[in-house]
Parts: sequence; C-alpha cells; structure tokens
Amino acid sequence: LLEFAQADGFVPQSTSLDNFNRDFIMRSPLANLSAVLDRFELYAKVLTTPERIERMAYEGVEDCYNEGTRGAELRFSPSFMCQFSGLSWEIALDAAERGLRKALVRYPEMRAGFICIGSREQGVDAVTRTSEFFL
Repeated sequence: LLEFAQADGFVPQSTSLDNFNRDFIMRSPLANLSAVLDRFELYAKVLTTPERIERMAYEGVEDCYNEGTRGAELRFSPSFMCQFSGLSWEIALDAAERGLRKALVRYPEMRAGFICIGSREQGVDAVTRTSEFFL
C-alpha cells in the first residue's frame, strides 16, 4: 500500500514503512464508522489497476501466512474498491480472485476467501447492486 501511495503521490517518497504503519494501522477503536472508512479510502485510491488488486490480494494472504495465521477472510466491496478507478466490478473481482488463487497455491496450508461487503455509506442502491452482483 505504501509503495502504491508513494507512486501515486498520496504519500511523500521520504515516508518510511514504520511511519506509514504508525499513521495508517488502526491500533485502537476510532470514533465511528466514517473515521474507519476514511482510513480505508487510500486503498480505493491506489488499487486502480487489475495488477495492483491482484498483488494486494496475494500479499494480504501472504502476510497472514507469514504472521502465523492459517485462515483469512478478506473483505471485498466492489463499489468501494472501484469508486476512483473506474474499473468494472467484474475486472476488480477477477483480479482479486487471481491474487487469492496464486497465494493459496503458494501457501497450501492457508484457507482464505472473500466476504462480500455492501458499502452502506454509498447508499441503498450500491448495497442492492452489490448483493445482486454476488448472487
């Protein structure tokens, strides 16, 4: 995420991983859902290509594996993920699934999948469309 954020100019090149993690990772409860989603907005702003989405899914599973986790539920909200990129939901999901499959081949002890997320802050229509997309 830091690499993509730096490449796209959202974070200065001089930002270290430690400083980025200190500012980005939530270590305590935030005030409300809006504050939480504000932190996640950077994901939507930088996951703008299928290659980046695939890599993020792969590395998400890889990070879990390397931390000793053997089961992961990755959240996937197509309306949230595609809001800045203009990618179709199908292309974004295909990329995420490719990354997940590659990771599961590389780490066969892992069990991982996606949980569909309807982004309620984007309104009822987006949640309805998301539900229909995953049926």
